[in-house]
Amino acid sequence: MCGQSASAFGNGTEVFELPFLKVRNIGFDYFSSVMGLAGRGLVWRSAAQYLDGPLPVGEGILGLALLVFIALISIQIVRAIFTPWELAAEWNDLARRNFFCTATIASALLSLGLLTYNRYAAEALWGLGVSAQLIFLVFMIRHWFIEKVDHSELSPAWLIPMVGNASPSFAGVSLGYGPVCKVLLATSIFCWAAFMPLILYRIIFVNPKIPDRSMPGLAILVSAPAVLSVSIYSFTQSANDVVQILSWTSLFFAVVILSLGKRLIAAPFSRSWWAFTFPSTALASSLIRVYDSIPNQFNHYLAVIALYSCSVIAVYVASAALLVGLNSIRSQACLAKEKL
Repeated sequence: MCGQSASAFGNGTEVFELPFLKVRNIGFDYFSSVMGLAGRGLVWRSAAQYLDGPLPVGEGILGLALLVFIALISIQIVRAIFTPWELAAEWNDLARRNFFCTATIASALLSLGLLTYNRYAAEALWGLGVSAQLIFLVFMIRHWFIEKVDHSELSPAWLIPMVGNASPSFAGVSLGYGPVCKVLLATSIFCWAAFMPLILYRIIFVNPKIPDRSMPGLAILVSAPAVLSVSIYSFTQSANDVVQILSWTSLFFAVVILSLGKRLIAAPFSRSWWAFTFPSTALASSLIRVYDSIPNQFNHYLAVIALYSCSVIAVYVASAALLVGLNSIRSQACLAKEKL
């Protein structure tokens, strides 16, 4: 029947299928959606604290992010048990390997969300995330050292594992792991400073140019300095000159990326579109913290605009994803009926 679930294990082609869903195809890049959700929840929590925004909005989004995170972790466990070769292929793909750290960054964000409710749960999730982050990053850099890497393979996605080292500071400082977070932040700043010029060189001077389907990944350029800004703020609890400079750098990249207009979404919707969601929340989070320290009208406008912009972007991407998903289900349902 159309919509009947099916499952098969071990034949390498149809592995653990749910209705209209092949679990083996759900890779770590899906965790970028959790980053966007969790980041948005934390931004609205900050808005409730600093901009008199509604608190339930942020908490509800954080709850949804946690549910999606648990679902995706469960799927990765299923993949590891029944299709380990799929995970190995994903890791061996230079482009997809970087997205393993989206799971660890998501865990860092969610640990901050949980800290308000249960310190032990937050600490457990934080510890697991940091451990996985270090393992992924060390092995990624090791691979870069020993593998042949072409200029054309450089992309903004390389910043995910490197700048991801700054994310443990969000909750780690409050959990009492300040010295550990400081070491991780230092490595993150070094990697960003070292690789950012190389990535810009790749984008501007190296052919072939970044394909249309990868254009949404340029938004990662916005998130890197914003994440560093928020991480440093976690230590200082004030927007010092470094925090402000990084926030303005993130804002500058946001303006540049927005100037690309329709070129950003020239290709049909794909999972790469989720790359728009977290950078916009990271920028909003950094600008809200700048406003908290320097509460003038200019900073207030920037913080509010960034807050609502990240929400509009999220609704747009989620709507596009829902539309594509419904069309896919409809197509497969019709195909199933034709086979009857």
